[in-house]
Amino acid sequence: MAAEPGITVDPLFSGTREIRTNRRAALRRELDEVRRVRTATVILLVLAILGAPLTFYAIREAASDPVLGHLGALEVPGWAARDPQDEVTGSRWCIGQCRLRQRILRSERAPDETSAVYTTALRKAGWVPWKIAGCPAEGQQGVESCWQRDEYVLDLWVYQPECEVQLKVPDPNQPATPLAEAVCPPTVVTLKIINRVSFETENGA
Repeated sequence: MAAEPGITVDPLFSGTREIRTNRRAALRRELDEVRRVRTATVILLVLAILGAPLTFYAIREAASDPVLGHLGALEVPGWAARDPQDEVTGSRWCIGQCRLRQRILRSERAPDETSAVYTTALRKAGWVPWKIAGCPAEGQQGVESCWQRDEYVLDLWVYQPECEVQLKVPDPNQPATPLAEAVCPPTVVTLKIINRVSFETENGA
């Protein structure tokens, strides 16, 4: 408001009013900033709550391997599938190196009987024998066979590890007791699965 002619405006009053105006403007800016921060925080929390389940399922899907799940579904008796252990190397999507899956199990029975139940289970699951040079490997102990299904090849190897001779403490009450006995570990079952394209590339097929 302009001063009327002949009336002098007190500079102190004018300066005080200007300071108050600036303070109100600064306060409004601070309040607006607080509201923006609160709004952004709420939005981030909502996105985190909604996105957490999707992220969990995405990670679980990426980590799960349907090929290993297929091996776990083979219909073999319990005595032939003790203590399963999985080893995985390479990329599931063949980036750099195709994935190699290996499952190692223990069987309570001999290699021939164990191999027979796995052969039956593989045929029932849709695998067909694959006749290829080098399978079975020459001079390898146990029973080995190769299989194919879709884009995968499978190597089944069932063998008996070497037995160990253990000494026994003599029993004076039983002079005919042998002083040593052979202790044989359980039969080992290995199932290796790899993409056919990777197998053919590595073996020059």
